[in-house]
Amino acid sequence: MGSLIIILIPILLTDVINPVLLAAVIFALGSKKPLINANAVLFGWLILYFIAGIILALGLESISEFLANPRPIDFYIEIVVGVLLVWLALRCFKKEDPRKKEKDFGEADALKTSTAFWTGASI
Repeated sequence: MGSLIIILIPILLTDVINPVLLAAVIFALGSKKPLINANAVLFGWLILYFIAGIILALGLESISEFLANPRPIDFYIEIVVGVLLVWLALRCFKKEDPRKKEKDFGEADALKTSTAFWTGASI
């Protein structure tokens, strides 16, 4: 157990220093309900990390065995995913109409608690 803690402490320290999570919490602190929204961001992040940790702890051996011996269908799936990602990347470079009105997503006052939770979960 002691050797496991020695391995996990540096991982924890590097993971806690997450600039994206810090930026999301700062953005949530600028909303109408700062403490509730900031805690919702942190809670969403915590819940997703906890669930992912449990899934990895339970299935890490089977996942590594599955990835060690790929089947031919796996390569076809990779090709399809790769083509979709290239299509998405090329679509992002498409020039938009300058007459099109843009929405302003920079308002922290419009942040809801559910949105803050899912923002933390997506981080």
